[in-house]
Amino acid sequence: MHKGENMPSTEPVGEFAFGGNKIRADQTGKFTINLSSGGEWVFDVGEIGKLDAILAEYEGGVKPPQERSFWRTNGSKIIQVTADGSAINLIEGGKRSGYFRPNETSQLRHWIKVLTSEGAPYGRSIRLLDVKEESRYEELVTTQQIPLNNRNSNTPLVAEREFIREATKSVHADVSFGVGYDYYVVLNLETRFGIKREDKIIERIMVRMEAAPGEFKIYTIIWKEVWVKGYAEFDMGNHREKIPFRLKSGLEPEIKQEMLT
Repeated sequence: MHKGENMPSTEPVGEFAFGGNKIRADQTGKFTINLSSGGEWVFDVGEIGKLDAILAEYEGGVKPPQERSFWRTNGSKIIQVTADGSAINLIEGGKRSGYFRPNETSQLRHWIKVLTSEGAPYGRSIRLLDVKEESRYEELVTTQQIPLNNRNSNTPLVAEREFIREATKSVHADVSFGVGYDYYVVLNLETRFGIKREDKIIERIMVRMEAAPGEFKIYTIIWKEVWVKGYAEFDMGNHREKIPFRLKSGLEPEIKQEMLT
């Protein structure tokens, strides 16, 4: 995909200290927290928002929850945030760790708010102009076989069964502008298609299965995800981009039967 000539800069847009630690952001929306106890921790816009929501629970006079967690945007690793009274600990993937003091939480949250405000010079400036849906296709998810053996019977065999399948509605965009811009591209598309986080697609079907006397049948339930491909046009502030996307929009069941000899 052709990118515009004026791409976002990675120059810092702000760097602030909290205790013996620092937090900074660049114009792509990448947030870096430097912990004196645990090195650099890099987050995108969505991840820093999740971290801030957890820190809000640890702030104040009430006893905080002992552990909270969130997944990296790409689903690669989980970030655990724990409190033990003397420290707030960050643990990534169950291995890497760092911490800061509870009394530094308010200051850290203040700087997160400053760096993610409406005036922040990244991400929020992009605007969705148009969406074009070009094609629809299906992807096989799973199959399930149900045998109906009526070979040794003189009466028909009839069975009814409900099948339920669940998926998460989602949109994926072909972007690589930087974590902040990429986050807001996807956020705009999610808003356009009315997708909420963990928005579930649930499909139920009732299947009546029959085998005559002496028959052996195999019923196969085939589940497919329905996808839509297209492109979205964005105003990036100083140029326009056409960005390909894929939308997971539904589930499609298919029923097949086979007679065994």
